[in-house]
Amino acid sequence: MNKRNLKVSLSLFFLVSCMIGLTFASVPLYKLFCQITGYGGTPKINTLNQSSTNLSTIKEIKIEFNSDVNKKLNW
Repeated sequence: MNKRNLKVSLSLFFLVSCMIGLTFASVPLYKLFCQITGYGGTPKINTLNQSSTNLSTIKEIKIEFNSDVNKKLNW
């Protein structure tokens, strides 16, 4: 019975130690994840060589907004 208690105690101690370690490592790991993926507002900066940029590929985009109101609404 004593070996079983020791085994359970060491397992729980290892589990709690891992949880505490992940708690302290979560902020740097999340920051690294955001830097790699650009998630969370972290900008990904890509450097372009100006001589390799072809300006003839720039296209104009037209955006139209629709402001219709349904007559069944209480406006």
